[in-house]
Amino acid sequence: LLKKLLILDRLPGPSSIGGGCSIFMARNKKGHVLVGRNLDFRHKPHNPSVLMLRTAPEKDYASLSMADLGFMPLPKGSLSDGTSDISAAVMFPYLALDGMNDRGLFIGVMQLKFPPTRQETGKTKVTTTVMIRAVLDKAATVEDAIEIFQSYDMQSPVPNNDYHFLIADRSGRSVVIEYVDNLMKVI
Repeated sequence: LLKKLLILDRLPGPSSIGGGCSIFMARNKKGHVLVGRNLDFRHKPHNPSVLMLRTAPEKDYASLSMADLGFMPLPKGSLSDGTSDISAAVMFPYLALDGMNDRGLFIGVMQLKFPPTRQETGKTKVTTTVMIRAVLDKAATVEDAIEIFQSYDMQSPVPNNDYHFLIADRSGRSVVIEYVDNLMKVI
């Protein structure tokens, strides 16, 4: 499943006012769909921060995604010196905060300071990053992604935050999915 790992050290951090992730979708002069984002979480200095991950599952779509390893407790020096136990790498596909698959579908998550989503409709419960992995692996269009979102109960992984997602496909269609009072809203 894991074809290639690239670990980058943390670049100079964001301003002192805290997180403020942003994502946008636009078209260039040639009509190509472009997506941009910033990711500005701060973590302990010994953790590698950003991992670019390529996955190529046999029956699903291949993708490139960015994972923030600061959310995963790694032993000091692991992965960065090439001599440590890398068994934690099996979790990396489930730490993606954004990515694009080989069908041209992009998904990214942004943090909100709202009460966390805790849907309880009887569907399988997933967190934000597990949802991102499902969408990257299975969705070719925004419509496919919406169907995937509708088939799960969202569980925000952090007690004081909620999240919303920007999804865009190669046609230029884009939506924002957020949860209001535990109900999924598509904008």
